[in-house]
Amino acid sequence: MFLRVEPGVYTFGSRKVNLRLELSKLKVRVGGGYISIDEFLDQYTPEELDRQKRHDPLAAKHRI
Repeated sequence: MFLRVEPGVYTFGSRKVNLRLELSKLKVRVGGGYISIDEFLDQYTPEELDRQKRHDPLAAKHRI
């Protein structure tokens, strides 16, 4: 779900995020600091998947 916008800047679903390598580990900027990519994915993937489901016209048809 990551799409590159420019070096170090990506979109993750509906979010624009900054990524960087720190001691060979991928970090994501959140608030005023950075967290590991694993923490980021654990925290934000469910929210983005839910957002995608709500905006999917085919899924909306089947929710009736």
